[in-house]
Amino acid sequence: MLFRSKLYVHAAGQARKVGNLRAESSYLTALGNTYVYLFRYTEAIDAYVRSRDLAHANSDWLAEGAVAPGLSSVYLLAGDWPAAREAAKAGLLAAQRLKQPPYYEAQLKLQHARLNAGSDETAKEILEAIDAVRAHSEKGRSAGDTALEAEAWDLLGEERVRRGDLTGADAALNQAFSLRKLHLQRDLVLSYWRLGALRLAQKRLAEAERLTSTAITMLATEPSALSGRTLLHQRGLVRQAQGQTDLALKDFEAASRIAEHWREVVPPPSRSTLNAADA
Repeated sequence: MLFRSKLYVHAAGQARKVGNLRAESSYLTALGNTYVYLFRYTEAIDAYVRSRDLAHANSDWLAEGAVAPGLSSVYLLAGDWPAAREAAKAGLLAAQRLKQPPYYEAQLKLQHARLNAGSDETAKEILEAIDAVRAHSEKGRSAGDTALEAEAWDLLGEERVRRGDLTGADAALNQAFSLRKLHLQRDLVLSYWRLGALRLAQKRLAEAERLTSTAITMLATEPSALSGRTLLHQRGLVRQAQGQTDLALKDFEAASRIAEHWREVVPPPSRSTLNAADA
């Protein structure tokens, strides 16, 4: 991934030299995606913002909207919800300038639903996103299609938990698990994590610990945007509920150590980088 990021930096520089704004914007978006996988969130935001601003200056609404899901998502990872909402809103406004729904329609719909979790329209928007990704994959399912649809089922599961529908949540999360099991096993860590959280809510503690521990083990070998802090904290909660106080404290302490490192990696919340798109 590090080598790939260097290639994108070089390609963006070459495109800038010849004045090809569209190509430069595209390479910067790819660079931002790569930085996210490397947990280099400050640099990811910088690359995404530069890409978005170039597309905006070139009136390339398709490209401007394409940046929005990634930029909004990395702001969420940084804990900056207002900036995430503004980035998603800017993407929707850019997409509305197009004559046809863009290829990233499902991503935008899903991000909008995520940022408005708990509203009366959330579940409906998630199901619309699932329909959109399935329509896009009619000619052949890609790994990206699978990842996006599974993520949508995950979010639907979360929404149903929020509303107290644990049975419905179970069905949605298992739909995501099945998709990953069949088509994208490297992302199964996400399903083990969410199913572990659901089992905790259902008071099925032995299953909750097994699923969460499986996710922790997988995270050691499979790259993921999921933080070990989240998983260790979840297992600590499970063990606390089981009465395993000493083990729970060890998990909480380990999660805290990761959190300290996380604060060094993640940029502080800032809205200033969004201002250019509002012009």
